[in-house]
Amino acid sequence: MSRLDVPSPVVSAELQAQLNVLRESYAAKLDEKIDQIGEGWQLYQSHDEGQQRREALASLHRLTHTLAGSGATFGFPAVSSAARRAEVVLKSLLQSGAPLESEHAQEIVAALEQLRGAARLPEGVESFFASLDDEPLQPEERPLYLFSDAPDGIPAWAASLEAFGYALQFFDRPGALGAACREKIPAAIIADCHSAPLNCERDGVLLSSVLSEISRRQETPVPLLWTCQNSDLLTRLQAVRLGGDAFFPFPLDVDSLLVKLDDLTSHSAPEPFRILIVDDEPSLGRLFSVILRQAGMETCVVSDPIEIMAPLVDFRPDLILMDIYMPGCSGAELAAVIRQQEAYIGIPIVFLSVESDISKQQEAMRQGGDDFLLKPVQPRHLVSAVTIRATRARALRNLMVRDSLTGLLNHTKTREQLVIELDRARRLGNTVSLAMIDIDHFKKVNDIYGHATGDRVLRSLSRLLGQRLRQTDVIGRTGGEEFAVIMNGSGVEDARRKLEIVRAAFANVAHFSDGHEFRVTFSAGVASSPPFSDAVSLSEAADRALYAAKGAGRNCIQLADSEAMWSARGPL
Repeated sequence: MSRLDVPSPVVSAELQAQLNVLRESYAAKLDEKIDQIGEGWQLYQSHDEGQQRREALASLHRLTHTLAGSGATFGFPAVSSAARRAEVVLKSLLQSGAPLESEHAQEIVAALEQLRGAARLPEGVESFFASLDDEPLQPEERPLYLFSDAPDGIPAWAASLEAFGYALQFFDRPGALGAACREKIPAAIIADCHSAPLNCERDGVLLSSVLSEISRRQETPVPLLWTCQNSDLLTRLQAVRLGGDAFFPFPLDVDSLLVKLDDLTSHSAPEPFRILIVDDEPSLGRLFSVILRQAGMETCVVSDPIEIMAPLVDFRPDLILMDIYMPGCSGAELAAVIRQQEAYIGIPIVFLSVESDISKQQEAMRQGGDDFLLKPVQPRHLVSAVTIRATRARALRNLMVRDSLTGLLNHTKTREQLVIELDRARRLGNTVSLAMIDIDHFKKVNDIYGHATGDRVLRSLSRLLGQRLRQTDVIGRTGGEEFAVIMNGSGVEDARRKLEIVRAAFANVAHFSDGHEFRVTFSAGVASSPPFSDAVSLSEAADRALYAAKGAGRNCIQLADSEAMWSARGPL
């Protein structure tokens, strides 16, 4: 299905009213923040070149940086865009230390005017609703070339690749594959060989020669995956020498192939670490900021420790880099205050100081620190220490809240997130829908094909949910074959429509075990708040709708708050 086949959203009067409340609520909060930015701009201009002017610039940059991140969170991308426009100029001035030129001032003034306009309610809400729904319900198609020398043509498992966003093009002649690569480079190539890789030939053209030519013409290698009937060392060695990035023997584990394909073709960079720097010496804070930003991290600099709470909430740091000796509040005292708040117990705190007394270092660590770096610290040492601590903290956080098999949120975290989303929706007058999903006859899958195959089915559905739903939707695995999806801003009909696309796609995914092909379906129940006001009643309503879907024959979706429950039956 292309994006043109996805039904357009229908904006009801109720939803329009809810969106107006959402915008009015956030616009009210924006006024004060925008005034602070305006005052900061005036303060910056009032100072001559010097320390005060630089501090005013740093403060102004922090304000625009924070607003740029929060605007889109509350559904105001125009606010983020305007704040980001100013932040880019301010960041350039901050990092370079260059004087304020007229073109810089004009750009900042224009951005502030744009920001004030973006905070006002538009004439209609349709465009805002569209922005909520513009996130694709299916992954962007990636061109994938499949060559096979199988006598019966395209392999049966190939159709499963298209369900996960790959635009498949099949070739049974090496020459045709080479011609296609000269015209358009694919995201990856799969070579499906029933003979040895070096002996694969059609019409007098060796596949190995074509692959070598493709490799010579490309500065960046095209990912190459081999599926071969033989899996002995010689066959695997030939595949490696021909540039193979992965090797899959027969019978093919399609799920493992898809996982590797995603790894090789995904160009999304990991989310950069966010480092909060607390140092009463602004020049040092800026220096550390430049070093860490050059290493690909995002930074926020606070020169007054008393002001740490706002960036702690808004910036959401992965790690706090803190001076231990500061006027008004020492680093050790500030660490103790932070550790008293449950939400921030797990954030690593790395102290920076010229203090070489081991006993004093240990005392500071006892109050909440995780590491101690002596000033002056070498840039490489600083980056290394911050990266190690932040990586470990993020990994531990993921272990605590993620299901080890699917990578989705675990049962406990999903339930916690439901409470958070419902609280947010009540404040903003928004709608939240909860979908409970259960794979049909999953016990039979485990009994017939084994638990390893059952695990691959679970990973397949989790991957499909992640690809087809919005990034703002919360997806969790709540039981063995049970999943939950929390959709903020979606009513039951909208949630049903999005899940129906996933249901139809999953029903058409072919799974394989020891050469046997089979298909699996799921059933789902959807409920929304309102009318169900709390997490318990909403979950129970979604569960009842799920049981109704099971009773209706499975492979369908039922709505909890509709007398005429909607269902869509697909192939069983």
